[in-house]
Amino acid sequence: MFVISACREAPQNVYERAVLAQEEKNFDQYVVCFDRPSQKILREVDRLEKDTRGRIRHLRNPYDLAIWGEFESEQVYEDYAVVTARVSKTSQQVIFHLEDGQWKISLCNVERFWRLPR
Repeated sequence: MFVISACREAPQNVYERAVLAQEEKNFDQYVVCFDRPSQKILREVDRLEKDTRGRIRHLRNPYDLAIWGEFESEQVYEDYAVVTARVSKTSQQVIFHLEDGQWKISLCNVERFWRLPR
């Protein structure tokens, strides 16, 4: 019997890859860490920021839309996972969903995504 097993990267690893891509401003590596709806948002924000040269006050840089801090913990459930990261003095959560058998960050479930910059 021949068994093929797909290797699923842990949410912590996906989170750390996204943090590294964010730090290096590597958009292609960054965007693949997110689920499809989030990728559409990130690509559109990136395009708008370039088209307007950052002149729209409430338009964020696509790298600033998610939570980026020091990894603290990971909780994996059936079809979603929660990574907790330390940002300044608080802990914040990043939600992951399984998409095509791989863990992807769900930008629409990140609290920071919904807050306008001050």
